[in-house]
Amino acid sequence: MGAPISLRAQSMWLFFAKIISFILALALPLLVVRHLSQHDIGTYRQVFLIIANASTILPLGLPMTALYFLPREPQYRSQIIFNIMLFNFLVGAAFFLLLFLFPQIPAKIFSNSEIEKLAVLIGFTVWLWVFSSLLEVIAIANQEPRLATAFIVFSQLSKTSMMTVAVLLFSTVQSLLYAAIFQSILQILILLVYLTRRFGNFWFAFDFNFLLKHLRYALPIGFAGLIWILQGDLHNYFVSYRFGAEQFAIYAYGCFQIPLIAILREAVASVLIPKMSELEVKGNKAEMIRLTFRAIQKLAFFYFPLYVFLFLTADTFIKTLFTERFEASIPIFLVNLTLLPFEILILDPIVRAYRDLGDFLLKVRIIMLAVLIVFLYLATLYLNLTGVIAIVVSMIICEKLIFSLIAAHKLGITLRDLKSLLDVFKIAMISVIAGIVLMPFYFIAKDLSMSKFIAYFNSQFLAGVLFLAVCMVIFSTVYLILSYYSGVIENEEKARLRELLRF
Repeated sequence: MGAPISLRAQSMWLFFAKIISFILALALPLLVVRHLSQHDIGTYRQVFLIIANASTILPLGLPMTALYFLPREPQYRSQIIFNIMLFNFLVGAAFFLLLFLFPQIPAKIFSNSEIEKLAVLIGFTVWLWVFSSLLEVIAIANQEPRLATAFIVFSQLSKTSMMTVAVLLFSTVQSLLYAAIFQSILQILILLVYLTRRFGNFWFAFDFNFLLKHLRYALPIGFAGLIWILQGDLHNYFVSYRFGAEQFAIYAYGCFQIPLIAILREAVASVLIPKMSELEVKGNKAEMIRLTFRAIQKLAFFYFPLYVFLFLTADTFIKTLFTERFEASIPIFLVNLTLLPFEILILDPIVRAYRDLGDFLLKVRIIMLAVLIVFLYLATLYLNLTGVIAIVVSMIICEKLIFSLIAAHKLGITLRDLKSLLDVFKIAMISVIAGIVLMPFYFIAKDLSMSKFIAYFNSQFLAGVLFLAVCMVIFSTVYLILSYYSGVIENEEKARLRELLRF
């Protein structure tokens, strides 16, 4: 397969793929809010919430174990793939059968009778999504970042294209489900070709003892992941049931996740997981700490300024993306945005490197989930939508801080080690300064510039995009100049930047 590819190169390939994926995916929500009624938007968000959650929960994290086992157990390569394929096929089939026999379940969960008519399509979509989602994960685990990049871009391009056609031609939730089904079938065909070429007749490989070992590693982390997903999305179900589809549409777009956040984090985590597992086997905690701090610093370099910029421009950002119909989403968005600075705490690679941490994480999350359920029940009874999201954000931050302390103890991180994070503090200060510089321009020019741009382009979307672009240029220029001269950008990176500017 050639020379091994560095962690930085792997991260950049995956980051590039996710960026392209983000650009392609951004078109769909923009079309949905402009072609569907608010009630249908709420139903669409509910339907694809089920699909996204079920597709992530049902595999119980087994596909991600390929990142752990392929480097460690090369003699079981074929069985690792077979175990994952078989498990995903069976859990997807079980979910489809459940909704086929009891289509009223999702309708009752969301208090939306329209979903009952779509239940069988939802179940079938989940079955296919669970099975087809292996494509990029296996390519990453098999140390083929370029191929994984191609798979990610193709997957998003085909999905966006098919669903865009469905929105433009039919403008129904049902048509979007059919588009998702067709795209998944195409991806499954590519998956089978890829696995056959890389792993041969993997379906004949089976070792019961290794299967048990595989499941013993995967299931504690998988159940912890299940709890994490419930923690992250349970509020959507409470809001849907209590407030209805139209208000859920307001809430869902207020909780809009900036795709760039997950893009960079997933790219870094995907390449750190196998590396951290390798270092844990060698007992090299010092290198594990160094890599973790490097990852935190790199994530902070992007996340902190993004948080400040979006906090200042939230009004224009939400109205530009989702139209003025969703102005009520802005305070929800501002509260939810508070999670962004805490996303630099990248813990998954550490958890997957230490099996006992997976068990502990599961226990902590069960307790946190029980507390969250009680708080959500009370919040949806007595608070508005902004109050509900404030409860959710507070609980997630609390858990991140608790488990960061546990992970730090496991790695033996001391106060002396924390000096390595000085640049993170610098990045925070520089981000705030850049925001202060932008603030007077944004608030003075917003109304005047937007009205002129709208009159010129005859489109609020294009006007908003242009105004945000101008604000981003001002903010980014200040941020990058301060980063350059404060030493946040390292000498090697400065040299690359100078080469790029000369080019």
